[in-house]
Amino acid sequence: LGAKVRLFGVIGEDTIGTRLQEQLVKCAIDTSGVYCDSKYGTVRKTRILAGGTHTLAQQVMRVDYEPSKPPCREIMAKIEEDIAKADGEIDGWIISDYGYHLIDEAIGRMMQKVAKNKPVLADSRYHIGQFTDLTAIKPNEQEALDAAEIKTGRSKVDIVNVAEKLKSQTRSQAVIVTLGNQGMLVYRDKQDYKLVPAVGTDKIIDLTGAGDTAGSTLILSLAAGADFYQAAELANCAGSVVVMKYGCACCYPQELMDVIDEYVGKS
Repeated sequence: LGAKVRLFGVIGEDTIGTRLQEQLVKCAIDTSGVYCDSKYGTVRKTRILAGGTHTLAQQVMRVDYEPSKPPCREIMAKIEEDIAKADGEIDGWIISDYGYHLIDEAIGRMMQKVAKNKPVLADSRYHIGQFTDLTAIKPNEQEALDAAEIKTGRSKVDIVNVAEKLKSQTRSQAVIVTLGNQGMLVYRDKQDYKLVPAVGTDKIIDLTGAGDTAGSTLILSLAAGADFYQAAELANCAGSVVVMKYGCACCYPQELMDVIDEYVGKS
């Protein structure tokens, strides 16, 4: 979508890490904040697809290879130093926490300070409730229920009440709950919330990366001056593009404009 991207993180001394680094460079992503730790294996997710000659292949299982312990303290210190130095050059931040021991309390505190002057979005699989005083948090429905410690089935839960609880818990400016083909709930307070409907078709091809596309579009929109509702509309549009492509795909500016013209202009 035209943004300049800088990545901070850790890879292992392995073939997957090398291939990832090469791919990031090909995509013109600044990897100066990516460090290699010989004792930290690069995260790898292998999707197994099945399908006939004339049928659409469907994912039947996924095999994840994950690091068992955090990166070494020296590397974490370098990442924290890099983040502090880079803040003046960056317009918006995404904290992407998949539970691989990378986001520690020090980085969390740094992002709280950053969020006082520019947008910071947290997307965490297991710990979304622990990211406090940021611009926004973006759980999916199940992550929101888990963070709010609600055990009742989804059908019996008012997601607005869940968002209200998370808003109080995290003190973020907004809670944005992704709801699949129902769109997104944007919650500011009891008088300021809205369900932003999904766009496009239900006949999707591949969900891989849809949530990351939504998060990237949200933070880019907020950094460009959009409000939370406008950002959610754009994120839904971008997500509708990538789910119609195989694999971890991208949404390009013209594709986004085409969806906006087709759906948003009618609403």
